[in-house]
Formats: sequence, C-alpha cells, structure tokens
Amino acid sequence: MHSLRRNVLRVLFGALAGLLLAAPARAADPVFPTNSRIGLVAPAGFTPSNRFPGFENPQASAAILLVELPGDAYADVEKGFTDEALKARGMTVQLREPLAFKDGKGFFISGPQESGGVKRHEAVMIANMGGITSIVSVQMVEATHATLTDAMVRDTFKTLAIRPQVPESEKLAVLPYKIGNLAKFRIVRSGREGVAILTDGPSDEVTAVEQPFMLIGVAPGEAPKAEDRDKFARGLFGSIWVDAFANYDQTYGFYDFGISGGISADVEIAGIDFGGGSLSFGATLSTRGGSDGSAPIDIAYAANATDVQSQVLQLKEKKPDVVIMITYTSDAILFAKTMQALDYKPPMLLADDAGYSDPSFIKAVGKLSVGAFNRSSWSVGPPGSPTAVIAEMYKKKSGDEMDDTAARQMQGFLVLAEAIDRAGSTDPAKIQAALKATDLKPDQLMIGYKGVKFDEKGQNVLAAGVIIQLQDGENYVAVWPKTNAQKTPIMPYKGW
Repeated sequence: MHSLRRNVLRVLFGALAGLLLAAPARAADPVFPTNSRIGLVAPAGFTPSNRFPGFENPQASAAILLVELPGDAYADVEKGFTDEALKARGMTVQLREPLAFKDGKGFFISGPQESGGVKRHEAVMIANMGGITSIVSVQMVEATHATLTDAMVRDTFKTLAIRPQVPESEKLAVLPYKIGNLAKFRIVRSGREGVAILTDGPSDEVTAVEQPFMLIGVAPGEAPKAEDRDKFARGLFGSIWVDAFANYDQTYGFYDFGISGGISADVEIAGIDFGGGSLSFGATLSTRGGSDGSAPIDIAYAANATDVQSQVLQLKEKKPDVVIMITYTSDAILFAKTMQALDYKPPMLLADDAGYSDPSFIKAVGKLSVGAFNRSSWSVGPPGSPTAVIAEMYKKKSGDEMDDTAARQMQGFLVLAEAIDRAGSTDPAKIQAALKATDLKPDQLMIGYKGVKFDEKGQNVLAAGVIIQLQDGENYVAVWPKTNAQKTPIMPYKGW
C-alpha cells in the first residue's frame, strides 16, 4: 500500500513538474524609452535609442519610432493611412490588419517602401489607447525583413503599453543641458534637441495660453567672446523674425507673431546663456503671446524622412497662425504632398530659404504650395530688369533657374572681382586690403543687400533679405519690403 502511494505521488509530482517546465515564461514587461509615454516589448536585438524616441538595432539597420499624438487625432490619422495615400508617398501596402487592445483599438499596415532609390520595408501601427494616439513605425532595410517578419512585428505591436505620465526626471534627462532649480516651474515638454517648455500653472495645454509658459532652446555654435556677447545677443534676437515681421504686420495687417512664429512683441526676453560651447535663449510668454495667446510649437522630424504624417497632424491639431518651415528640398516636397493628402492648410506658411528656394521644389510641388512665403536675398525681378537679365543668362549657361544660393555665390564672386580690380594686383595682401575697403551700394549689387561693407570679422554689415511669395505656383515674386516689392502679398495661404 505504501509502495502504491509512493508510486502515485511520484507520478503526480512528475506530471506537475512537467507542466511547470512546459508552462510559458512570464511575458517580459514593456520598456518605455526615456521621456516617452509609449512602451513596447521590442524584438531581440533592439534597445532604447539615445537619438530619438524609440528603439534601434544598428546591426540589422532597423529602428522603431514612437510618436505620441492627442487621443482625438486618431480619426484624422486613420484617414491619412489609406492605401492610396501611402502609395503616393512611396509605400505599397501588402498587409492591413485590425488590432484589439484591452482599453483601446488600432490597426497596422506593412509593405515595401522606396525613397531616393533605397528599398526598405516598413510596418506601422496606429492605436487609440490610454488617452493618446500612438504611431509606432518599424523601419528596416529590405534584407532585414526576412528575419524581422510581419508576424514578429505584430507580436511586438500587441505589447503596446501607455503609462499615465512621464516622470519629470526623464524630461530633464533628455535635455543637453541641466536646469539646477526649477523655481516652482514644471516641465510640460522637452526634447533631445534642447527645447523645453515649462509652466507654473495647472494646465499642460500650450495652444490656448491662460498661464505663463517659459521656452528654452539651444542653437549649436561657439560662444562669442565676453566683449562680443551683448552685440551677439541683440543680433540673435533680431534674427528671430521679430523686427522684420513687426514691420510686416504694421504694413499689411498680418498676424501678430515673432519668435518661432508664435510669440508676439509681448514676449519678455529672459536672457542668453553662453555656457558649454553652445548658445541658448529663454523667453517667458505672457498670456498675450500671439494672435490668440498661443505659444510656439517646435515640431522636429528626421532629415530625409519618408513619412511626416504625424508632424502634419500635430500642426492640424494645434492650428497655429503661422507655420515656419526649415527643411531640405526632399523634405519640403514631402511636407507639401502630405499637407495636401491630409487636407491641411495653415493661414500662413513661411519658409526659411533652404529647400523652398530650390527650383526643383517648384517643379515638383509648386502648384501645391501657392501662397508660400520664403526668405531670400534674391528675387528675379520684373522682365527686363538687371536681375531678370542675369537670371536669363544664368539659365542659358547652366540650364537651371537662378535661386538664392546660386545668387549669393555669384554675388560673392563679383564682390571679389571688384576688389581685385581696385587692388590692381593679384597679390593676396593687396586683395585683402581692397576687400576690407569695400563699400558697394545697393544699385551695384544683383541681390537685395543694402550694400556690401565688411566689419573687422569679415562680416557684411549691410546684408539683408527680402520676402518672396509663390503666388502662381511657378515663380516667386518679391512682396516685402515695399521698396523691393513687385506685388502685394496674398493671404491666406492657398496651397492647391
């Protein structure tokens, strides 16, 4: 009897041990990248990135990007992820499936994508959960898709988790500088690029300002010498559109805006910090800071991105008076196409030169960008004008349209040639002396400078710009200042 009992117990314990050994291991906990409310159990080989919100696997040339949007943005995002819209951006949808979560819903798509001759594979999940809309994009080179399959990506998407809030320690940790004393302020938003928004009020909502906010930003560059800091600081603030567009507003009745397109003359400048080999500025926004009291919004994206839907949707949700674009050509083209696909038109779009000055931008999406303003030193001018003649000569010689970059390079060469003529020599010292003595007037130039006169550091103190507008989708025309204007500015932004 005892032998039988022992045998039965042995069998039972053996079966129990087998069940325990066969039971699946406890699922891994989701990992939340620093400063992100979105978390996942990422596939093997992926680790949280120190460069962007998400995960990366350099060995597999793959990355997982996380984007957080307001919860009510889900419907707009879903509309923008049709097969047709994605195909227009170079992605062919091969798989589309719904996803169900305990307290939310979503879907994911997957397919190959080609951009700039590079073949890749991308899987994107859109989910409405935890009070936010999450966009999770898994991007990889084509070869990696053989080992990082859609089934594996689907399992990753199912581990989506949303935490209630990001600890303030993480918001501080991502900044490239330290804030020693918050002085009763708290951080609303922060990013690795150095932008931080702080407030001492109860709300995190920046778009309808009913409480003070503080903006801190960083610009790369060497710190000036102590004796140059006052001059540099004044120049920096003057370059953030305040002076130019205060006049613009008075002349044409435009929207009230300044720094980064959202701060009016009611901004209280806090100061500039020259420490750490970089330049930073701070500003305290009053409740009057904009046409509707709105604060500036800094929306970052990766250069040469293949999808900017989340950025455009953020703009659409925030409804700024003015959107200031600083982009490369390919990005400017992508933004224009995405804005059309999502039916987003800001009241005013102002480009800071760069890609918007490239003739290929006009050829590709000029008809989708009617009404865009652009900062430039160059304007073709009316037919028969000296600038128009130069532009025609340049096109006959090069086959390309003259743009701001080419015009500034040509003007620089002409300034050098004029100095050599005055020096009457090719001796470097004599040419340098002639350059230092340069004093050219506006009517001697092919671009919109007030003249050319160099200071002790070799900078042209008379450099200036004009505002040009793409009024017909084919050609920019100067619209400001009035002394240079060919036509009156047209508002609002038309787009297409």
